Amino acid sequence: MGKKYEDEHEALTELRKLVQRLPQETPAEVRLRTIVEAMLYAVICANEKGKITFWNSGAEHLFGWGQEILGQPIETIIPEHLREMHRKGFEHYLSTGEGALMGRTTKSVGLHKSGLLFAIEIALSATGPSGLREFVTLIKRDE
Repeated sequence: MGKKYEDEHEALTELRKLVQRLPQETPAEVRLRTIVEAMLYAVICANEKGKITFWNSGAEHLFGWGQEILGQPIETIIPEHLREMHRKGFEHYLSTGEGALMGRTTKSVGLHKSGLLFAIEIALSATGPSGLREFVTLIKRDE
């Protein structure tokens, strides 16, 4: 259990202190986030553990999941029949730095929250050094 506060004012004061300690976005970061959020394409980031760390409004629209998907495995949006292939490719990339899908666009299949499968085009890239890599995926519906 957390600390008990005497009154609402004390709790709000403590909360303000915590928020002030959070890293503040620079104007450039705010601008970039605004642009990415406005995109019609799905922009999804995942860490080296395969957990989703960023999910824009385009991803919400395309896959049906809201921000509750943050922290969930990327396999959540990969159809069951493709998950093993994804795991092997992901592990291969982590161990060698080489990936067949990196830096190019390819066609695949996405899994909507409702269970519906749909055709997608996916572009995948990685940023950052080993141990801190972030995988950035740009996805659009393939019509």
